[in-house]
Amino acid sequence: PPPEPPPQNGEGPPGVLTVSGETSGVLLGGLRPWSRYRLRVLLFNGRGDGPPSDEIRFQTPEGGEGP
Repeated sequence: PPPEPPPQNGEGPPGVLTVSGETSGVLLGGLRPWSRYRLRVLLFNGRGDGPPSDEIRFQTPEGGEGP
């Protein structure tokens, strides 16, 4: 199932989406219209976690998800 979007007020726990190492891109579904989001990428393997990426901030448009 797709990950649950974070609460709209941004105060809830972060969502987690795990993808395989062969993945070259991911589409995030279930985002709420006219909402702000923050995203970080963290890589991990059998040797441990890598450092998180810089924070990526984005906002969904008023109309909601596109095709």
